[in-house]
Amino acid sequence: MLIAILSDLHFGFGDGELWDDTFEAVEEAIEKSKDVDIILIAGDLFDTRVPTPETLVRAMQLFIKPIK
Repeated sequence: MLIAILSDLHFGFGDGELWDDTFEAVEEAIEKSKDVDIILIAGDLFDTRVPTPETLVRAMQLFIKPIK
């Protein structure tokens, strides 16, 4: 069984280009993990206790996107 572990994603950190960096890095990590059996997300998914709706939507879009 192959397991990929992602942690300290901190979606919503910064603004402008920094804000996009996290989403792009996680998208790349998920793409590299396409052959694993399980992706485990270990902590700090968001950068704040109450993420903005925009941050929530963009994060969820990454996780529901089918892997090709």
